[in-house]
Amino acid sequence: MKAATLRSSCLLLWLLLHCTDSRSHGRAEFSLAGKSVYFIVIDRFARSGEQAANFTFCDLPADWVNNTGGGFCGGTINGITNHLDYIQGMGFDCLWITPPVQSQGFMGYDATNLFQINPHFGTKEDLVRLSAALHSRGMCLIVDIVLNHMRPLLVNGTVNLSSIVPFNDESHYHQRNRSRSQSFADYVAAWPPPAFNPGEDNAQLLTASQADSPAVCGHTVADHTECSCFPGNSGPNCPSFREDHLSTGWLGVMGDLNQSHEYVRAQLLSFVEGMVVNYSLDALRLDTAIYLERDFLPEIQAVAGVEILGE
Repeated sequence: MKAATLRSSCLLLWLLLHCTDSRSHGRAEFSLAGKSVYFIVIDRFARSGEQAANFTFCDLPADWVNNTGGGFCGGTINGITNHLDYIQGMGFDCLWITPPVQSQGFMGYDATNLFQINPHFGTKEDLVRLSAALHSRGMCLIVDIVLNHMRPLLVNGTVNLSSIVPFNDESHYHQRNRSRSQSFADYVAAWPPPAFNPGEDNAQLLTASQADSPAVCGHTVADHTECSCFPGNSGPNCPSFREDHLSTGWLGVMGDLNQSHEYVRAQLLSFVEGMVVNYSLDALRLDTAIYLERDFLPEIQAVAGVEILGE
């Protein structure tokens, strides 16, 4: 029953993302169907330039205690371009890369500026060259995008929105359960209401002897349920599940964007269209798609004009 719920959720998300099929930006008749895809974390694949021959092992962690990000090891977009023979030689048709936009941490899922390429990774021109190089080989490019949230708003104990582009106003973020007397900084510092509570849900399911099989979500220990797996809260089997909380709940202190806000919605759609057009993308992978407002998904598909894979 639980597996069926998960499959149904995935099918619903696929339908929502594809209900408006406008593919004017991508290559004509292109489809990901049957393609083999190679996934790369930009920062951890290959260095370039003077550091191209530097193969020193690096596994620096990002700082999630003070939320300062970091952890960069020197991998670049050009480093990927320089190794396309290797990737294509393994038989892959497409390349899927982590978010290339300016971010606080090396993974790229905590953006600070949606409209700039992370200087740790390279430049806009570098990404254009990577896309062109792939297409010249008959390969395709998929890029990860995040529309649900920005970087953590609480950094070193302080809330400062001025460095977040383009969402530098508190009205751009969800504020469910914020009291009238509570400042936005205090609201964030107290940790806003989450979209789900995996620890509590997992404990309740286990107590009720409703734990899923040990193999759920790839875990091999018996004390996990579907509710303890990211992105969590995947269905009504989880005690804290609330459909209306999925889009308004926060992931920790990651700035949870309010897609109902006219400015936020317009900027996000502009970002999506710009990424596809400027870099000739063949498809997008939409991170944390389950937490976006449902009526926003068809709009994303319409401006993208390419296939979208939702997390």
